[in-house]
Amino acid sequence: MVLRLVDLSLEVISSNPRYIELYGRFLTTDQKETLLQRLAKHDQFTPAYLPGIISQLFCQNLRKIFFFNNSQIDDNVLQQLANTHCKLKRICLHKCDKVTDVGVLSITKNQNELEWLELRKLPLLNGNGLCEIRSAFLHRLDLRGCSNLEGNAFEEIVQNNPNIGSLVLSRCNSLPSTVYRTIALGLRDQLKLLDVEGSEVFNDDSLEAISQYCVNLLGLHLSGCSGFTSRGLEKLFTSCTRLERLDLSYCNQLSATDTSFFLRLPESLSVLMLSGVQLKEAAIFTQGISRLKNIQNLEICGIELLKEDTLREILQQIGANLLHFNIGGFFRGSEVADKGLEAITKYCPKLEFLGMSIFSRMVHLKGFLPMLEEPARAQRIKTLCLSSLKSIDLHVLHSIVTQCSNLECLVLAGIDSVDDDLLVSLSINCLNLQHLNVKGCKMITDRGVCAVAARCPLRVLVVSGVARLTDRVVFTLINCCAYLKELYCAGCGLISPVAVRYLKDRCFNRLFVDHTIPGTASDLLMAKNLDTGEFVRADLIPAIPAIPVIMGSRDDVNQF
Repeated sequence: MVLRLVDLSLEVISSNPRYIELYGRFLTTDQKETLLQRLAKHDQFTPAYLPGIISQLFCQNLRKIFFFNNSQIDDNVLQQLANTHCKLKRICLHKCDKVTDVGVLSITKNQNELEWLELRKLPLLNGNGLCEIRSAFLHRLDLRGCSNLEGNAFEEIVQNNPNIGSLVLSRCNSLPSTVYRTIALGLRDQLKLLDVEGSEVFNDDSLEAISQYCVNLLGLHLSGCSGFTSRGLEKLFTSCTRLERLDLSYCNQLSATDTSFFLRLPESLSVLMLSGVQLKEAAIFTQGISRLKNIQNLEICGIELLKEDTLREILQQIGANLLHFNIGGFFRGSEVADKGLEAITKYCPKLEFLGMSIFSRMVHLKGFLPMLEEPARAQRIKTLCLSSLKSIDLHVLHSIVTQCSNLECLVLAGIDSVDDDLLVSLSINCLNLQHLNVKGCKMITDRGVCAVAARCPLRVLVVSGVARLTDRVVFTLINCCAYLKELYCAGCGLISPVAVRYLKDRCFNRLFVDHTIPGTASDLLMAKNLDTGEFVRADLIPAIPAIPVIMGSRDDVNQF
């Protein structure tokens, strides 16, 4: 991978901020913002570096900041940034566990040009720091995962920022149910997207308020919410006739209520997620989805009543426009197998995303060969998720890696037939691949993974359980995948922790690594092979027998 000169220059500065004098005067505003992000991702906001960062990078021209998963970012850092009087348009603070309402108040006060505010997973935020946010341009507010956030400040928030169109409150479990009526009354027609995933208090009254005042709503995410029933959904479907995105995944309470609401799904829907929703009548399920002629994204994983004839009837009606189709996770006893899945090939010519993981029956997918052998259709596919399809035909796998040249994400976890030759072919034909999951594919060695890492711009790599991988994979990632974000190599005992730490230092992003090795011996010893430069398990090297030292005269030695 050839890095741009600007990336190399910023990498040198971020590695040696104390030893390059007055570097800030030579950087543009965009470069300062990028450098701040990199320093935060590599935990460089230390007491020794912080004064230089403040003097060289904190300036009045900054327009966006992004600090992710950094306990060094605290109220003092945000106050120092606020003292520059910069007019920020975008603020993103994710998992900065030392930031409190005091810091949030200082950085958001007087930011009247703010357009985007993300304060995710801040455990010390209770809402008092949000009262001074006043921007006529603010259109997105994301507070997901702020578990201690209270509802007192929301009346002021919606009054001071009436143009918020996208509001994310997922996993904010300290909010009272009344806060949703406050939001609906304050934002009214401006609210276009509401995400309350996992909320424990979102109920029918909340849905009624949204339905009454937010008639222009385009997207509603209710995944995992258990407090509402079909009564609230019917009011939503009656009022919000422009709804385009609806996520009802894992709303298990719907199976115990009147399912006739399913026949009233808005025909304007283009995205529908129903994974885990167990309806009682297959006819209602089929009829309800078949009405949605504009649907482009459909997720129906883990639905027991889905049979081959049901799937065929649904796809015959809506398959022509489908771009994203996720099916799978079937329970034991499901009747969907190869014959039923052939309907995907027959009725879905525009697919870009196809997920078919964890089928309980023997699935070979030979019916997919006509789709894969048609160049125009194969090149449309960007994401394929085929986890645990242990019986998949090898010819199908080879057709995927040779014909789907625009693949960006490929999941083949748990497929025993995946080997080095397949990965080498993948690396030659799929040069846009960013996400590869070959978890538990035991036939893979360094040769296959290194071939992919050397040619593809990987962002996520999952090789957990592939026990034969060594540090050679890590060093290839260091040399070729500077933008890697996630590495899962649990159970790879031949990969040394030292090499993984070096990889984390060399990547531009904050690299998440899962490298747990269950049952590791207490006498595990890592050492560097001076001949090859690789880190190896020194405790696995056979001991060299000691050469006996012979005591005596020269004449005695010559006798041997």
